[in-house]
Amino acid sequence: MNLDKTILYYQKDAEVCDCGYCKAYIQGVKSQYKKLTDYLETCGIDVTKPFEAYPGEESDTHVCFHEVQYVVLGKLNQDFKKTIGPVTISVASSHPTCNLKEPFSILSISPIRINK
Repeated sequence: MNLDKTILYYQKDAEVCDCGYCKAYIQGVKSQYKKLTDYLETCGIDVTKPFEAYPGEESDTHVCFHEVQYVVLGKLNQDFKKTIGPVTISVASSHPTCNLKEPFSILSISPIRINK
């Protein structure tokens, strides 16, 4: 992983979705997943700029996400895996098209439950 390029990507190129699910995720992730946020920041990732979020169950009180994805510049080993509390971080096996010209990997984070 290239830390400097990942930081630059999140400062300049990362786009933020404005759908209701992403808004709920962005509003809750920092306060509800502090250790995850801290870890992602050490990787140069802005936790408020997910590449993709796959919502699942929703109620009046919460939204569950099957998976949330983040871009990192540089290639990670496919067997990369880290657990932080109830959340597992790994390299995504599939993801939407990413138009970066440099080598990159997509981190997959699951499960995530955001309280409203």
